Amino acid sequence: MQRIPVESSDIVAIGYDSKTRTLEIEFKEQRLYQYYDVEPDIHERFMKADSYGQYFYAFVNGHYRYKRIEQDGGPTARQPLAFVTGNQRKYRDMCNACTPLGIDVEQVVLPVDEIQSHDPEKIAVHKAKEAYRLARRPVVVNDAFWNILCLLYTSPSPRDGA
Repeated sequence: MQRIPVESSDIVAIGYDSKTRTLEIEFKEQRLYQYYDVEPDIHERFMKADSYGQYFYAFVNGHYRYKRIEQDGGPTARQPLAFVTGNQRKYRDMCNACTPLGIDVEQVVLPVDEIQSHDPEKIAVHKAKEAYRLARRPVVVNDAFWNILCLLYTSPSPRDGA
């Protein structure tokens, strides 16, 4: 991708591929990033901005998925976060939390044995260790625990009109 040099205190050059909607920004100190699914008008306004840094922080940073690119042009060898769950809602929530931070999430469905216990930490640690053993790589698990200390039931008295 061809980048156009710009005058900025931190940004060296900006490039854009309209076919893939990829914005490429070269920062000082040889830092190169690609931002994905960027609309053409964002790139056009970026190139016309009075301050490239201000525009970047207002309209690009934190708004798009991105990846840091090695100097030889290849992407860094960063694996997506392995999230062990069969629950589509949990996976979607994890993606919604991680994507704005530039963290790719991969859903990994494994037959993880979920033990029964009154100790939520014991359940979570067992689940994480079992998922790690099955996946053979670092993983993230999510577990919820309800602790209802007391349930009271009183039958209605005849005075209550029941």
